[in-house]
Amino acid sequence: MTDVGWFTGLLVIVAWLQLLALNKTDQTLKIQQRAWLAPGKLTPPPAAQFFILKYGPFTPAVIDFDLTNSGKEPAVSVNQIIDFRFIENAWSEPGLTSAVSEILGGKTCDEIPLNRKSFAVFPGDTRHVLLTLTADQTMIALSRGHYTMVAGCLVYETVNEKHWSEFCRFLDPIDPNFSPGQTGFRTGVCPIYNKAD
Repeated sequence: MTDVGWFTGLLVIVAWLQLLALNKTDQTLKIQQRAWLAPGKLTPPPAAQFFILKYGPFTPAVIDFDLTNSGKEPAVSVNQIIDFRFIENAWSEPGLTSAVSEILGGKTCDEIPLNRKSFAVFPGDTRHVLLTLTADQTMIALSRGHYTMVAGCLVYETVNEKHWSEFCRFLDPIDPNFSPGQTGFRTGVCPIYNKAD
């Protein structure tokens, strides 16, 4: 092989490496620019409301769940499936998996379609999802034998690509025997089902 042949071969290798680097840079730029729709803060009903529920007339309670877009593009065609279930153990993977599957109708997040008639969440925006518990459900949520699990899936489009986020959080009733004067819930993150693509 002549010097020209070696040089040509070297140029082909360098061009191929530059193409790989350019593709990787393009992928990184898309990741940095896209929307990232994820669950934010889970706010249980105010402690005062639970005090009234425990000692006074029964009324429904509301769980406030934030959805936040931390990316640089809007999340459009959002399809949200979010609900709650009562579970006995917040650390039992089979129990959590069964409850999440029930909420999603047996589907996974990547099987849930976009909703073209839905809302958009713009960069930096937060959207509130309110889950209402009946008075009876609130009393179950307050009992020390259960956790209230809030889980679901967020499917959305950004930069002409479908993406999803799955999440699972739980509310743990505060035991007044161990925390005198406190009522309400502590919040926690389930050990499974917290991913995004």
